[in-house]
Amino acid sequence: MSTTDNVGASSAFSRLLGLEILQVGGGEARVRLTLTDALRNLHGKLHGGALFSLIDTAMGQASHSLGDGGPSSVTLECKINYIRPVSEGSVLCHAKVLHAGRRTQVVEAEVLQGDKLVAKAQGTFACV
Repeated sequence: MSTTDNVGASSAFSRLLGLEILQVGGGEARVRLTLTDALRNLHGKLHGGALFSLIDTAMGQASHSLGDGGPSSVTLECKINYIRPVSEGSVLCHAKVLHAGRRTQVVEAEVLQGDKLVAKAQGTFACV
């Protein structure tokens, strides 16, 4: 996996959330999200929607990396299991393409805070 400087830089939503794309390549991606007050839910924890957006972005980057790096797929569906809340700090999402077909791709993602599992997800992407 290679380090990237500009993959995903055009996404205003990613910038709004403060997502940091660390590595992209070979059907894998690593993206970091740091908890800020703007991303807290009513309980003071990282909002599930922000966590889902982190996962969707990382899976999309993993998918795009199999092509020319540009947008080459869209999310068809995604299932997430929230495992533990995040109260402070940052989380790291690692996404990996499990199946790269001509029409669809299956991608999995895992979100960790240190060595603790925060969430797991699996999604299907349509190749466009």
